Amino acid sequence: MLSSMACLAWVAVRAGRKPSRINYPCQRAALTHSAWLLPAAGLLAARAVRSRVARRALSLALVSLVVAGMALGVGGDGPAGAVGRPVPDLAAARANAATLEPAVWRGAAADGAHDVFVVDHVPPANPASASHDGVNALLRLLAEGGVHLYGSDIDNYLAAPDGLISPNDVVLVKVNAAWDQRGMTNTDVVRGIIAAVLSHPDGFTGEVVVVENCEGGVDYLQQYNNAENTAQSFQAVVDSFGDPARVSASSWWSFTDAAVNDFDTGDGRTGYVWLGDNMSYPKWTTPRGTLISLRNGVWTGSGYDRSRVKMINVPVLKSHSTAGVTGCMKNFMGVPSIHWTTDQHSDLLYRGFMGRLMNNLIFPTLNILDAVWVSPSHPRGPEGPYSLAVRTDILLAGTDPVAVDYYAAKHVLFPVSGYGRHDPDTPYGENTSPYHDGSSNTGYPYNAFRIMMDITAAELVRGGHDVSGDPARIAVHRRDLREGLGWTGGHCVVGTGEPATAWYFAEGTTRQGFEEWVCLENPGSEAAQVQLAFQDSSGEVIPIALDVPAGSRRTVHANRVVGPGKDVSCAVTSDRPIVAERATYFDYAGAWTGGHTVVGARAASQTWYFAEGYTGPGFDQYVCVLNPGESPAGLTFRFQTSEAGEVVKPGLSVGPHTRATFKVNDLLGAGYQNSLCLESDGPVVAERPVYFDYAGSGGFQWNGGHCVMGAAALSREYLFAEGTTREGFEEWLTVQNPGASTIRVNAEYLPGEGQGPAVSKAYDIAAGRRFTVHVADEVGADRDVSVRLNSASPFLAERPMYFRYRGYGADYTGGHCVVGAPGGLPECHFAEGYTGGTFQEWLCLANPGATDATVQVDYLTQEAGSLPARYVTVPAASRVNVRVNDSAGPGYQVSCRLKVLSGPDVMVERPMYFDYR
Repeated sequence: MLSSMACLAWVAVRAGRKPSRINYPCQRAALTHSAWLLPAAGLLAARAVRSRVARRALSLALVSLVVAGMALGVGGDGPAGAVGRPVPDLAAARANAATLEPAVWRGAAADGAHDVFVVDHVPPANPASASHDGVNALLRLLAEGGVHLYGSDIDNYLAAPDGLISPNDVVLVKVNAAWDQRGMTNTDVVRGIIAAVLSHPDGFTGEVVVVENCEGGVDYLQQYNNAENTAQSFQAVVDSFGDPARVSASSWWSFTDAAVNDFDTGDGRTGYVWLGDNMSYPKWTTPRGTLISLRNGVWTGSGYDRSRVKMINVPVLKSHSTAGVTGCMKNFMGVPSIHWTTDQHSDLLYRGFMGRLMNNLIFPTLNILDAVWVSPSHPRGPEGPYSLAVRTDILLAGTDPVAVDYYAAKHVLFPVSGYGRHDPDTPYGENTSPYHDGSSNTGYPYNAFRIMMDITAAELVRGGHDVSGDPARIAVHRRDLREGLGWTGGHCVVGTGEPATAWYFAEGTTRQGFEEWVCLENPGSEAAQVQLAFQDSSGEVIPIALDVPAGSRRTVHANRVVGPGKDVSCAVTSDRPIVAERATYFDYAGAWTGGHTVVGARAASQTWYFAEGYTGPGFDQYVCVLNPGESPAGLTFRFQTSEAGEVVKPGLSVGPHTRATFKVNDLLGAGYQNSLCLESDGPVVAERPVYFDYAGSGGFQWNGGHCVMGAAALSREYLFAEGTTREGFEEWLTVQNPGASTIRVNAEYLPGEGQGPAVSKAYDIAAGRRFTVHVADEVGADRDVSVRLNSASPFLAERPMYFRYRGYGADYTGGHCVVGAPGGLPECHFAEGYTGGTFQEWLCLANPGATDATVQVDYLTQEAGSLPARYVTVPAASRVNVRVNDSAGPGYQVSCRLKVLSGPDVMVERPMYFDYR
């Protein structure tokens, strides 16, 4: 009896104010065990009836109810379905998910209207950030396929004039909140979607509203949620944005029984408007005071503006005992007031209920289907308890809800579960109990999902919507986030000496296809208060202030600070000595990918030197100039070329507090191997980025880019720690002689440990010329080599390298370039560094001295502060490589400080290779 009473109580709680939930298989099973209680209680009450005839008649009636109640879950044609077994095998489902590779194809009749976008191996959400890597990657993939989130003319990868969301829209994020645990939409994903909408490049002035009619229960305040932090409810996500006038939630369930008329009738109340044929729709007022009719749009007081209301439909992928699969179509069951419907599950399957709602109320602007976790269990679905969920780390999207559902069921849920009801192409359509495979029949056909999909699609087509579940009309776009964006490449930088309180960067951009970061290292014992001032080409200054804790590093994403579509320079100042480095990752012209990085300049100068440069086929060379002063700066470009000697281009300028960009291909002309002496009549800062598609030796084709900060002065000696002539690498030295007479430069090539003796060479370089050395010609193939150059006269040297890096399972092409160091250092610093994801970071230590050097390496991380010191011995006249991923460990945003404890000063470089996400 106690068990039966518990079952009855559970049914009452679980069904709540939605009686139709009694039809779900678990509620029906509970009723089987408890339905006898009510008539049995009546039999006891009958004993109190004084009339014998009346007591006998009442007893017979109640006995009949007991028998009927006991048969409730096992007989008849209703959806009781107690016969059969649950599916799938959970261990097998999890094994299937671990090896799942989402299918990709382009149907013969695909025209772009039914494209499905899939990102897999979505990394866990970062609880410290509203941004979501999986959502961001999905939105980028959509943009690559022509579906842009933002409606804007601005230069932004996610924007286009015909984009989905305008800056003043009211964006409804329709979630699934009818169940808790993994049966609800992932709240991390919802947070990421909201953050993306709020990042509209034109400045988002509209509203985001999380909406759902959960059909009973606590909707946005669940105790057990679908998130990395399971305490993070929908309401917690909404509250995290801090402004209910901008981000709010509307619980349609809270007014599901309130019958009202729409705003144009003069009825300002919140509630549901009855439309007929099982359809109703909500109307409400947001915390900002916006009056929204789901069917008609924003009420202005004199009419409706339907164009401003957009819906992003965000269901969770799971099994459903009635419909087979819950996805984009089924999520619209959380739109009408179910209390006003009759036989809604039959309507769902056989009459196109979801299609009628979309036709008559609102068609989703975008569908984002959450499959980070799926719940494949039948007949428990649509519940999604933690214990029965399977992690797949997949997100899907598309503008056609039918196409997205077809793909998700066929190629995500079905491969995980192996259960035929999840297959839209199942050949079985019986309604036997159990089904042909022995699984529990819940009162609906085995192929219920296909029936629902086809009838919903037909209804939508009748309503004028071009939808399809035909794979021949679908094209699938997939991105495996283990492989990043495909922005493969590498960059390298020479360690800098003492930290400083000011750093300057001339280059920087947040144009489409560029991601700019400023990395700040604080090696000191006290926190540093740092100011960054980004300056664009119009003279606008965009400031940001932050603290960098002692012994740590901080990173600033310039795209998020200054917004998209801007060319910016940056000035960094601090109340304590720090080191600043700027890393840029790019997809240049949509074709050449990679990254480059530079350490900032400590001060502006009136002269800047660059040894490398090429304006031949496949190379785009630029010079970026920052003028931090109060007056315009006049510029003269003096090029030293291999082909024509010195070529002078005077009469150029850059305005005060602005930056200017000069394309050398246009300024100098095509086909020049060139060095540059840039002269200014006022202090400026200059960098030289180069982007390339280089057909190198050995049949290699490398595309990417590199960048260097100019040298403010020449030197008589330069050291390069990094360098290799191994297969896939092409190393060069470019030497600049801006002087008036020929100079001789002596080179000493120092091979890696055990790779043979040093090699000495000498080169004569004519006045006003640039000279190029192919290092493999000097030392041979398959060598790791450092280089020391010296001359009796001042000169400048750079080392460009082009590569196909294939270490530790990578296969990245690109290039990097550095200006040599004018000698070794007793201490040096690197602000940038990362050992997470697909990044590989190295330190190359060169010791040109006659005795061994012992070096202490300190890692200063953003995640854990200072790590314990490591120690490296660098043999005399040799070099040593340190893989930071191994030395520091994986997953760190890390700066490095190196100190020589004994022996000669060393020269250190930090090459990094990556597939940037």
